[in-house]
Amino acid sequence: MARGVTPEIVVVPDPAALARQAAERFVALARQAIAHRERFSVALSGGSTPRDLYALLAAPEFAAQVDWARVYFFWGDERAVPPDDPASNFRMAYETLLSRVPAPPENIFRIPAEKEPQQAAREYDGTLREFFKWDASPSKEGAERGQTRTPSVIARRRFGPTKQSSIRELKIASQKPLAMTSPNPRSSALVRVPYFPRLDLILLGLGANGHTASLFPHTAVLRVTTRWVEAEYVAEVKMNRITLTAPVINAARNILFLVSGADKAQTVHAVLRGEYRPDDLPAQLIQPTDGALVWLLDRAAASAL
Repeated sequence: MARGVTPEIVVVPDPAALARQAAERFVALARQAIAHRERFSVALSGGSTPRDLYALLAAPEFAAQVDWARVYFFWGDERAVPPDDPASNFRMAYETLLSRVPAPPENIFRIPAEKEPQQAAREYDGTLREFFKWDASPSKEGAERGQTRTPSVIARRRFGPTKQSSIRELKIASQKPLAMTSPNPRSSALVRVPYFPRLDLILLGLGANGHTASLFPHTAVLRVTTRWVEAEYVAEVKMNRITLTAPVINAARNILFLVSGADKAQTVHAVLRGEYRPDDLPAQLIQPTDGALVWLLDRAAASAL
């Protein structure tokens, strides 16, 4: 693989052990982030492996260990479908986790994927920039202050009073995009260099073709180096996708790949041990330089290593 942090590779016996290990890490990272920054920001992923994780996090054993009022939910990618569509990553996370824990609806920032894809990407980019705008502050004190204030401002503007909401209510509440109030790059030399949001945790899967999030082989989004969110039609799956870009993923404090099944074994080997070919294996683009990268594999997925 290309240069970056050395990934930690953790192999567990089976999918059940994988979900439990992931849940334990989620809880530990949430506690750490809330203790240090008073909030925990996480980007969720779709797929069957994260489904098991979400169900476990919603179970009493783990749900009781998380201060859900301080957890802020984002998504690494989304299919271009409404939030109540069976293919929606949001819907899967909502049904298995978000509707089963006391997560305030104003803490949930889904991708508005029912809209025209490019518009959805622009709006989600704006949402991220509004939430993480203080991360670009030249003052550490200002950044820390912003990290505790910005979410409450967004909550009032985006959803109003806290309450448990249905998928339909969350869909309606998120129709209006947040205004982009990030610093003007022309007005300050301090922000002329692109900056990226620093999520506390990004969950990722791995496709048998080497894709992760919606970074698919031989697509234009793989070459994006400054933008935060992109939309692209992926011919391989005959669908528009909206995704965080590789630089945004690499800026996270923690990145956790969850990979299960023997059908992924050769791809895992190619990504982790093979020649660096990110156009063929986009997961190789995930190379943070200032964060933790963990590959959590079950024994079947790790069998070719």
